[in-house]
Amino acid sequence: VVLGDTSHAVLYLNQVENFYLLRRSVPPAALEVQHAWLLYNVQEDRELYSVLLRLDGRQDLVAAQREQVENLWASWAVRRAFYLMNNGALLRGVEILQAASADYPENMNVRRAMAGAYTKVGRYGESLTLYKGVSMEDATSGDFQGAISAAMKVTDMAQAETWLRVALALYPGDPQILGLAARFELARGNAQRAADFWRASLAAMPPGSTVQGLDRGLCFAAPPRREEPTSAGSAPS
Repeated sequence: VVLGDTSHAVLYLNQVENFYLLRRSVPPAALEVQHAWLLYNVQEDRELYSVLLRLDGRQDLVAAQREQVENLWASWAVRRAFYLMNNGALLRGVEILQAASADYPENMNVRRAMAGAYTKVGRYGESLTLYKGVSMEDATSGDFQGAISAAMKVTDMAQAETWLRVALALYPGDPQILGLAARFELARGNAQRAADFWRASLAAMPPGSTVQGLDRGLCFAAPPRREEPTSAGSAPS
C-alpha cells in the first residue's frame, strides 16, 4: 500500500482473509477495515459490500473502527449515487443519498452530496438550506458550483456572492467557477465583467471541451474595452 500498488495489496489481503475463513476463525478487525478501504479505493464494489456487511455484524470494533466503517458506507453511497445520477438514473441516485442522509445525518460529505443532488433535480430551496447548514471549509469546486447555482436560482444573490468570492479564491482557474461568475455578473447587470469572466472561463477550458450550460453568446454581451483589462479571475465587485 505504501508503494501505491493497491491491486497487489488487495490480492494479498484476500489471501489473508481466505486463510482465516478456511480455518473458520475471524480475521482481526483492523485487517478487515483495511481490506474494506482498499476495496473501496480500487472500486471493487461487490466484494466491498460483503466485507462491509461482515464488519457491520462484528461486536469487537472499537469506536474509531466503527467510525471508519460508517465513513466507508457513507463514502460508497455518495460515489454510487453520483455514478447513477451521471448515467441517467438521477432519481435513483437521489434516493440513495436520502437513505444515506437518514443513516448518517452528521456526515458532512453526505449532506453536501445531498445538497448537490437537490440542485441537479431543481429542488433549489432545499439545496440552499442544506448548503447553508454545512461547513464549506473543505468543499470541492463541485460543492461550490452546486451551492452558488442554488443560491442564484432562488435569487439569494448575497449568499451567492459570498460563496463565489471564496470559490474564486480557492479555484481561480476553474472554468466552471469562472462561468458561474459570468452568470452572476450578468444577473446583476454587469455585462462587461460578465464577458470578462466568460472569456476567462473559455481560456481555462481544456482543448476541445466546452462550459456546459453557459450562454455561448455571453462573450459578446459587451464590447471589448480598449484599455488593459483587470484580472478576470478577481472576485465580484
